[in-house]
Amino acid sequence: MFHLFYIWQWICDVLKSVSDYITENLNGKITVKQLTLAFGVSDPYLQNAFRSVYGMPVISFIRSQKMQSAAQVLIHTTRTIDEIAEEFGYENESKFSAAFKKIMGDSPGIYRKEHAKIKII
Repeated sequence: MFHLFYIWQWICDVLKSVSDYITENLNGKITVKQLTLAFGVSDPYLQNAFRSVYGMPVISFIRSQKMQSAAQVLIHTTRTIDEIAEEFGYENESKFSAAFKKIMGDSPGIYRKEHAKIKII
């Protein structure tokens, strides 16, 4: 039983490190393959452990974190949606907008209008 505690602790430490890495690198493309290589775990292991702890697949977590962060940029800056899309690793505004709407429920433009903390003229 004591041994299982240390295994569980190791799993949680690895997943926390993966989560921190994702959060700190939202401006680029992050793949599960990159994560498995960087943290020395197999793809199935990472996927299953991540889903068990965070309740969602790794890719969903990455998208969610990117869109949450992008939403903050939208409401606190006057940067264009295209600039924000590029910052978060999307090759064009259209793909970014589709991903944003899927996660946040509104297009980036509508989200900005409804939540803006600054007046955009």
